[in-house]
Amino acid sequence: GGNGGAYLIVTLAAGSTYQGTGGSWAGALYYGTSALSNTLLTTAGATFEITNWKLEVAPAVTPFQRLAFQQELARCQRLYEKSYDRDTQPGTASNTDGVSLAMLNGAASASYAPGASVAYKVNKRIVPTAVTFYSPVTGSAGKVRDVNNGADVTPTLQASGQSGFAWSATNSAGYAGTMVEAHWTADARLALQ
Repeated sequence: GGNGGAYLIVTLAAGSTYQGTGGSWAGALYYGTSALSNTLLTTAGATFEITNWKLEVAPAVTPFQRLAFQQELARCQRLYEKSYDRDTQPGTASNTDGVSLAMLNGAASASYAPGASVAYKVNKRIVPTAVTFYSPVTGSAGKVRDVNNGADVTPTLQASGQSGFAWSATNSAGYAGTMVEAHWTADARLALQ
C-alpha cells in the first residue's frame, strides 16, 4: 500500500474569497460554497455543537466506545480534582461533603499550626501545578477557616505530590483544640500554549 492523507475541515464561516460552487472540483482554496451562511459568526451567543463524529483508522465503521460515568470521571480527575460536591463551583461558601479538616489539641497559642493530609481519589498525571484553598464559610480563595475563632486564615501548602498533599494553617488567635477546615482544588491539566 501507499501513503495517503486527508484533511477534515469544518467551516463555521468563510468570506467570499474562500467560497466556491458546491458539488464541483476547483483549483482554488475554498472552505465553503457560495450558499454558506455566516450567521454563526455574526450572531451573539450562537453555538456550534458536534456530536457522534469520529475518525476511523479501519475501513469499517466501529461502534462508539462509551465509558461508564465513574471511569470517565476518574480519567478527568487525573487532570483536575476538587473537594466540592460534583455540581458545586469552587469558591462557593459550602460546608458540605469534601471539606478537609485539621485538628490540633494543645495549649492556647496562636503559634500552633494544625495540619492535614489529603489523598487524591486518583493519582494525578503530574504533581499539580496549583493547589488552591477556599474557605468553606466565605468561599474566599487562598483562605481556610479557623472554626474556633470564626475567622479566615491563610494556609501553607506543606507538601504536594501526584497522590496527595499536606497543608497547615496557624490559628488566628490562641485557642486550645483549634479546628481548621478547607475546600481545595488541584490542577494538573496540560498548559495551553
